[in-house]
Amino acid sequence: MMDIFSTLDNPRRHGLTVPNYEEKTGKAAPYYQVFPDGKTRHFALCPECKNPVQIINLLQDRVADASGVNTPLYAKHYGKDVPGIGAHDEEAYLECDLANPAAFGGQARRKPDSKSATRILACLREFLPNIQYFIRSKVGIDLDDEGLASFLRGFKAEEGHLYRYVTLANLPYAFLYLADRQSLTGQKLAYQPGKDTPKIREAIKEKSKYFYVAGNGRILLQNWVKYPANLSIYFRNHQVTQDRGFEDRDEQFDMVLVETSGKKSEDIYVCSVPFDTTHFLNIVSREQRLHAVFDDVYGQQ
Repeated sequence: MMDIFSTLDNPRRHGLTVPNYEEKTGKAAPYYQVFPDGKTRHFALCPECKNPVQIINLLQDRVADASGVNTPLYAKHYGKDVPGIGAHDEEAYLECDLANPAAFGGQARRKPDSKSATRILACLREFLPNIQYFIRSKVGIDLDDEGLASFLRGFKAEEGHLYRYVTLANLPYAFLYLADRQSLTGQKLAYQPGKDTPKIREAIKEKSKYFYVAGNGRILLQNWVKYPANLSIYFRNHQVTQDRGFEDRDEQFDMVLVETSGKKSEDIYVCSVPFDTTHFLNIVSREQRLHAVFDDVYGQQ
């Protein structure tokens, strides 16, 4: 579900609100179109792939439907040509960060030298500090630089940037998912924890046989343990559920803490992590806007 749009004469992202849409489109064609059934439908462009999008609930924003549920204002890819707006480009749509989300695990891949693969890597490099903060605030693990580098090596080994289901919108989540299993031994729980951090601490205290959480939040091996043991984290069971219609979907995956010693392995904590893909896209969009401001003043460097 998309809460941004762009217009033919201004390709930048605009926040989707009723006043903003009316101002940017002038309430005129081709954005307002009367169909053969006599009803007016509202259109714009996707800021990412430049395909036509339809604006849903423009005149019903925040009005409750028959079941008492508010009907939100949003945009979705139209999937067809729209006169005056543009033709639908399926290849561009499949690469679009705002397109219909796909479950992790698909085998469709990008070419290594494709524009989208290059952009994913560039974004990962530029926003790695944001992803590190995301892991701290969303997952509750305060990874140090070496811990983050280990996740990065896992993502690289899986060639994560080549999978079509990895987009700018879900990059922090895909990064965690494709890093595979990573050791938490020696890492720290967040000082200002996410909502599940106390539960992680409690799970380690109550269920771990070999590890404990020190006063500073660091996950350490018990002093008496003289044989190899590890406490690791990985993410599984990515789910995409459809609610009100095309592109109006919820996503989540499971976070798992697993303790191993020799051939023994036990899950000591499992919880679902809901996705908030809009948040990271907003960060990327804000950075791009600020880069454009700099370029306007100093010229492109």
